[in-house]
Amino acid sequence: MINPTNEKVRDAIVSLGYDLNSMKGVKGTFYTTDRLRDLKAAVAEILILRHLSDDLRKTAWRGDQLRNLKPLAGYCYVVAEAGREILGHDWKPSQVRVDGVSHWFLKHESTGAIFDPTQGQFDRPVPYDKARNCGFLTKTPCKRTMVLLERIRKTRCVSK
Repeated sequence: MINPTNEKVRDAIVSLGYDLNSMKGVKGTFYTTDRLRDLKAAVAEILILRHLSDDLRKTAWRGDQLRNLKPLAGYCYVVAEAGREILGHDWKPSQVRVDGVSHWFLKHESTGAIFDPTQGQFDRPVPYDKARNCGFLTKTPCKRTMVLLERIRKTRCVSK
């Protein structure tokens, strides 16, 4: 267990955008490393989903009709890239085909935890066990991901 007064824990909490001076009841609370990772992933998911817009979808997935039917469709690659930038490189990109469509998500390299905020676009569970670990398509985040990360940074929730 880790005490939040520990430097690594403080850095993790601050990286999530929290002001330690305004947090009440944190001192003396104990978190496991897994709990902090899960907390950071949950906050990252909220930040990413809050800043999505139609212009961040792949062109073929844009438009009002699809947005109304499947509001999370077409974002998985951008969300996975942004997630990795926020959560760190111990989260590895993975890809699986679902209903004939390529789907991207992150898998934690040591725990196997899944980060997939866009899984709700499917009418059935994502077959994570059939996924392959792979790299992203480019060495640096794509332009759409950079737009998303900039939106998140402007809310002063993520520093980089």
